[in-house]
Amino acid sequence: MTDSLTALCLPNGVLNPDARGWSARPRLDSTLHRRWGRNKRWDYWCVIAEPLVIQLTVVDLDYLQIGTAAVFDLADGPLLERVTVRPPGRWIQQGGIVDGPVHFTSRKLEMDFLPTDEGTHLKADFDGVHIDVLAAPPGDSLNVVVPWTDRRFQFTSKQIGRGATGTVDIDGEVFDIDGHAALDFGRGRWPLRTRWNWGAGAGQTKSGFVGLQLGSQWTDGTGQNENGVFLDGVLHKLDCDLAFERTDTWRVFSTEGDAVDLRLVPLRERPMRGGPIGSLDLSFGHWQGQVRAHGQVIQIEDILGWAEEMRVRW
Repeated sequence: MTDSLTALCLPNGVLNPDARGWSARPRLDSTLHRRWGRNKRWDYWCVIAEPLVIQLTVVDLDYLQIGTAAVFDLADGPLLERVTVRPPGRWIQQGGIVDGPVHFTSRKLEMDFLPTDEGTHLKADFDGVHIDVLAAPPGDSLNVVVPWTDRRFQFTSKQIGRGATGTVDIDGEVFDIDGHAALDFGRGRWPLRTRWNWGAGAGQTKSGFVGLQLGSQWTDGTGQNENGVFLDGVLHKLDCDLAFERTDTWRVFSTEGDAVDLRLVPLRERPMRGGPIGSLDLSFGHWQGQVRAHGQVIQIEDILGWAEEMRVRW
């Protein structure tokens, strides 16, 4: 399989010029060579099955390996979460292929993301919580290489609106999952200080089944963005740049023109503070508004998703 893929970076660690650009299907082997200490690898899954949200993250920063798992109710109720930070070692198994097998193990948290013909099995065990969810196979996705320089670059694959079914067992109480999953796959080398916005969501609308993928700040000045809308599984890439504004709601809009005008009305806040490393302002809620793509006006009404702003020094 890897023989048919384009390498993200060359053996000397520099960005492969042939990897630049974007595609609706993954086409890269994003194995990172050299430059130890600046490499960033992560696989993040978010499953929304109202009222529950599941977040599973595996991160390798070279000098730290991190696994996090969380389950919470969109309306109220406790946050069940386990965050595990480890020095470099054998805690993580990750590859360079999008939606490939991923494993994280520690004494109090174990996670597996296992691709199969039926989709990707997401499994996690921590503190009496047992997650077993199947994310349906992907259709179109948004795959972008963001080139700050030939030595600082990021490949991201965003897969939004994958059907998700399964169960969450919390101390013997079993909850059925029937919703949608999103994958954020990232491999690259970031600047020391970074700031980004990300917004996403999926749901049925009058226009069809819609998935939103929205971003800003971190791609500024690179000639690329990570913006698109999926309509019935087909990606419509948005060439416009976006801005995020936060008041009591989130507003996301085109910096030029009227291609995007959306608001997220929060149901639950999920802020995180990482001390000197960074901070995250994250809200889950309902998207409303409209997106213009390829001559179509797609009306968005009450589809579930999230919006965030991250500041990080890593």
